[in-house]
Amino acid sequence: NGDKDAEGIEGGSSAVMDSDDENPSDGFETVKVRSKLAFPSFGFGSAVANIKSSFNTQVEKSRPAVTQSARSLDEKLHLSEKVADIKSSFTAQVEKSRPAVTQSARSLNDKLHLSEKVAVFSKQVEALKKTAAVIDTKEEKKIQARKNFMTPEAILNSKGCMASVLTVSDQHATVLLTHSGKSHVGELNTSYREGVGEEEEAKVESDAQVNSLLKLAVVPFHKKFLAKQSVDDDEGDGEDKAMGIPMKEAESEASREILSFLSQYRFNLKSESGAEYSYYNALPTRAPAVHPQAGEVGLWSLAGEALPPASLAGDGKKGSAGAGPPSLSGPIDVSLGCFTVELISPASERQIQRAMPAPATALVEETPELYDAVTRPFIEGIVSGGSLDWITNIIEGKKEKERLLLDHDQYILNVDTKWRSHPDCNSTPREQWHNHKSTEDLYCLAILKQKGVASMRDLRGEHIPVLQSIFLEGTQTIEKVYGVPRDQIRVFAHYQPQFYHFHIHFTRLHNEIGCQVERGHLVSDIIQNLEAHSDFYSKRTITYRLKLTDDLHKRISAHKNPEALKKPPQEKEIIVEAT
Repeated sequence: NGDKDAEGIEGGSSAVMDSDDENPSDGFETVKVRSKLAFPSFGFGSAVANIKSSFNTQVEKSRPAVTQSARSLDEKLHLSEKVADIKSSFTAQVEKSRPAVTQSARSLNDKLHLSEKVAVFSKQVEALKKTAAVIDTKEEKKIQARKNFMTPEAILNSKGCMASVLTVSDQHATVLLTHSGKSHVGELNTSYREGVGEEEEAKVESDAQVNSLLKLAVVPFHKKFLAKQSVDDDEGDGEDKAMGIPMKEAESEASREILSFLSQYRFNLKSESGAEYSYYNALPTRAPAVHPQAGEVGLWSLAGEALPPASLAGDGKKGSAGAGPPSLSGPIDVSLGCFTVELISPASERQIQRAMPAPATALVEETPELYDAVTRPFIEGIVSGGSLDWITNIIEGKKEKERLLLDHDQYILNVDTKWRSHPDCNSTPREQWHNHKSTEDLYCLAILKQKGVASMRDLRGEHIPVLQSIFLEGTQTIEKVYGVPRDQIRVFAHYQPQFYHFHIHFTRLHNEIGCQVERGHLVSDIIQNLEAHSDFYSKRTITYRLKLTDDLHKRISAHKNPEALKKPPQEKEIIVEAT
């Protein structure tokens, strides 16, 4: 067969070659056909099948791995897309928050700068504190030096001290003390030499006269003695007394006896307002001294006792001009009578005039025009003079904290110093104040915290709520602390007031002190008047009583009749105040 096939091939080839000249394309087709039929298989078909089968087997084996790889690749492609999305989102968020981050950075930078500034400021504050501490120390020394001298003992033993009893009642006596200011200046200057201000202090007139008032709560035999020395027994009208005639009389034997009487007591400080007011307990000593300006007359002779030996007084020389200050360190002898003392030092002219016995008073019909022309400038002069600093100390709680009953946002309620029978505010527990026997003399004072309201004239409709609060909460507090029913408490204001910072009085109903119709005004009526007309008290005429010696009365008289001061006084109808 192989030979045939070879021949065939050769023959076929010849045929093809022979036919090429005639029809080349037919020859080509013939070769194609013949070549397909002429190639032997040599077993290639089965080998291909085997290879194909093996290949398929390998494909099937690798299919899971390929599939898994494809899936993994797909997941990686998806993860890349997610990463790209996240990156894009993060970039967008960063761009979006960039202004806020920039602002925060600036703010942090500002805070850092602020911290530096605060540090610098803190150093400055510390420096100021140190300076203030030095100043406060110097001021404290000044104040303490003043306090040390402005005590009853120091005043009674100051150079040239003279005394005069102004008024005496069943329970109280007022003594006017006039003494040289030389000791004040000398004491103050030697007390803070190391500080600034000694040159200014040295400019004070060393021979200036200083007036002080002692208000005593007396016992019967004190009253008997003091009444004999009172200026009420002197001849002359109140104006002469206010102008200094009592000081002439104070050089008499009466003055020496008064000084001797007072010098036999030890004065223990109870409290002080930080201004001219201070309060003491006067305790007698068993071995009283004779005042340097007094003779052998003293409290012992008044009490019916023999005079103490001369050796107990001063340097042992009776009435010696060179005797030292009386000894006040002896034991207390309560059998001689203790009493409380209110010291006003220095005392202003107005305070002295208020304490003076006035033989006559007059009614003043104050129109709004008269108020604007005379009274308002008079009040403004007093307020601007700084004489009300003690009120500020009380309102701010710097002084008389022991007397505080109620501290409201707009006012305070205190035990008034006029309530002299009140149990000691420092030593007596408050629960013992309830239904205390002294509530018969109930006297409390509410003080408005607002500045610029000097008197009833300054009240307007806007003050109605605070007035209502003072009336309601004040009476409730008093009833709770003291057990006094609200219907037994009188609540009123004065016009003219004692001091020109608006305040309201609370007294027991049966106590008629200070509630005269020409002076007292019930708070309930004030509220109703303001409810009817907000500016009621700025438009109405208010009638009140003044002493003829009062400076305000003199100004009003001069305003009404300027020529009257140049003419002899004429008789006119006046209201005589009973003593």
